Amino acid sequence: MVEKQAVHRMGLERIAIGGDSVRAYWGLFLGSLATFVAIGGAIFLGYIGNNTGAAILVSSSASTLIGGLAIAYNKRRHELDSKKKTETNKKKPNEARH
Repeated sequence: MVEKQAVHRMGLERIAIGGDSVRAYWGLFLGSLATFVAIGGAIFLGYIGNNTGAAILVSSSASTLIGGLAIAYNKRRHELDSKKKTETNKKKPNEARH
């Protein structure tokens, strides 16, 4: 019974991790596509003489991209910090027994 539950739990974890990686790849793909479209649009606007529009398009797409990366970095850092804190709290009672 315990082995059956462990196999089931590992299967669920495998599905969750696989879903996270697929979502991450789609995010990278769509973010890259949007960035390349914005840069292409800015190049086109600069080519036809609309330098102000090109500058606005490039700066807004760059700031959005940098902001998204910063948010993702902070979220991941927070998750790792909370995981370390949880692991540290789990180890303290064991260390007191020794």
